[in-house]
Amino acid sequence: MNKEQKTMNKRLKAKGLLLSLVLLFTSFTIIAVSPPAYAAFSDNSKKAACEGLSSTTGGVCDSTSGTSLNNVISTVLNIFSVIVGIIAVIMIIVAGLKFITSGGDAQKAASARNTILYAVIGLVIVVLSQVIVRFVLNKSANPCSAGQTLQADGTCR
Repeated sequence: MNKEQKTMNKRLKAKGLLLSLVLLFTSFTIIAVSPPAYAAFSDNSKKAACEGLSSTTGGVCDSTSGTSLNNVISTVLNIFSVIVGIIAVIMIIVAGLKFITSGGDAQKAASARNTILYAVIGLVIVVLSQVIVRFVLNKSANPCSAGQTLQADGTCR
């Protein structure tokens, strides 16, 4: 490869990197600028929903349900999952840029592939942790099988 080809190759890489950054910035701008959508909500909505649920399920609305340990654990897990998901997506983007700019260097390309692999493994672990924790929380909230209710003495009937 002569000097002109190397210079042309560097320019193409720089243009590709610049285009990727512009597309990334544009997509983040569209997401950040778009207005949120809110559902219509009135003071009687929760009361009406609880009355409808209690007529079909035997009274599932509880005024203290917002402070239960299960809700706290679920909220913390959701926040953690969002943070890890964002980090994994950023790592995949960075690894993709590393792969594109590796310039045929096998070591740089392998490093980029490993970064993508580890980010995907991290996402799989987060999804599995969501499934496991939700399963445990559901079983701890209602240990009875379908059609049974938990009695005051701790038995299912």
